Amino acid sequence: MTKEIKLDPICFRGTHMMAITNTGYLLPCCYCDHPSTLEDIEFKKLLAVSKIEDYETIDEILSKKEWIDFEENLRNHKGAPACIEVCRVREDKNNIIRKDIWINLDDGTIDGVKNYV
Repeated sequence: MTKEIKLDPICFRGTHMMAITNTGYLLPCCYCDHPSTLEDIEFKKLLAVSKIEDYETIDEILSKKEWIDFEENLRNHKGAPACIEVCRVREDKNNIIRKDIWINLDDGTIDGVKNYV
């Protein structure tokens, strides 16, 4: 019996920025710029309508059916490999996905730490 995956998408929190690949494609976030996601059959549908140079505005891209479907899938706890890896709800809240540490180069002290769970 497989356990149902719940998603808490970072992109819904309003604290995470979208990303643009070096080839000019808009992505929901930087974590999606990974081969496992870029090669995903469903995610390729999103990429097919995400080339920035093909549109006048980002809003045009975001209003495409593929982007609307992507958002709806996330709301229904379905997502690309990056979404499942990064945004799944974990039972162990100490399961840190990423930890950013800012170090002052002048004196080596830690200026800040942010954990992503």
